Amino acid sequence: MSSFGTHRLYDLVTTVVAHEPPVRELLPDAEAQRTLTDDIVATYATGDVIGAWRKFFAQAAIPIPEPMLEQLFGGDRDPGQVTSERFWFAHELRQTTSWVPEPPLLRAIPTRVIIGIGAESAGQFCDRTSRELAAALGVDPVLFPGDHIGFVNDAVTFAARLQEVLDQP
Repeated sequence: MSSFGTHRLYDLVTTVVAHEPPVRELLPDAEAQRTLTDDIVATYATGDVIGAWRKFFAQAAIPIPEPMLEQLFGGDRDPGQVTSERFWFAHELRQTTSWVPEPPLLRAIPTRVIIGIGAESAGQFCDRTSRELAAALGVDPVLFPGDHIGFVNDAVTFAARLQEVLDQP
């Protein structure tokens, strides 16, 4: 664990809410998921932006209509969005999904760990990964309104549920 002055990180952080963490290495089909992720990154690297996003949403089990893919990721787009997207595919997607949590270590620290799942995420990739992590930690996952980005789509409702969860012992 990291240290901050004379404090250990878990002495400073009393509660962690991990909302739909994409920890694919806990999945029974982790090897197949790694292969899919590598294919997504390789597809993007060839310049097939829409193809990469199509594969990403398929792996994530998030239904997205083809016209929406074209609208969001085709044609002229904001240069900042493109730069951010390029970095994400090249440097973040593999790294964020390949992290391997250490459940015994996480269970041993005094920090409260809450695994959040969007109520509308049933069956999706992050629903699966979150349930696996919750099981490994011996905790029940906590449902939040919305989906993977429920905190963006309806921040007020999400925040109210978060406060309710944090207020529980």
